[in-house]
Amino acid sequence: MDESLHTNLEAKLIAIGNLGLPDLRTEWRRLYRKPPPHRLSRDLLIRGIAYKIQEAVHGGVSKPALR
Repeated sequence: MDESLHTNLEAKLIAIGNLGLPDLRTEWRRLYRKPPPHRLSRDLLIRGIAYKIQEAVHGGVSKPALR
């Protein structure tokens, strides 16, 4: 992977860890195009957002893995 992509991804992941709950919920809605589940903890919001960001950079789970 290109070093600049790695640095940019790392910076995004660090930045989401510094967001407050309202901003995390907004980011979740932007990435998943629906509101986050009720009572989802801050930690799980961060993990879900981080997954989507990494998925956009590296691609999603392969079809064989999904089976």
